[in-house]
Amino acid sequence: MASSSTTMLILGAVGVGALVMLSGNKASASTTTTRSTGNASKLTTKQLAQRLADSVTAKQYDYPRQWAREFQSAAGIAVDGIYGPATAAAVTKYIGTAPKALFVAKKAATTPNAVRG
Repeated sequence: MASSSTTMLILGAVGVGALVMLSGNKASASTTTTRSTGNASKLTTKQLAQRLADSVTAKQYDYPRQWAREFQSAAGIAVDGIYGPATAAAVTKYIGTAPKALFVAKKAATTPNAVRG
């Protein structure tokens, strides 16, 4: 464990599973503490896209919906937290490639016209 004069903070970073480890005294550590979703405003849209793509690739349907919402907001698309076709297209725009959309709307079932007699 850390001594009384040194503490370690672990902050969420851009890539999935990537962590940034900082060390310093307790006074400075308290001023650098940030929730992993709270630092999204400091990330560029490209970084948000990469973070989301990495998460979808690694976790499939268990990706953080908050990360999707943060990227969608930054990219200027509808914010719903769903990694669908519009979000996948926006990710591709920013990083050149993207995982396939996880959620795709099904086409409405069509019923044949009533037979006229």
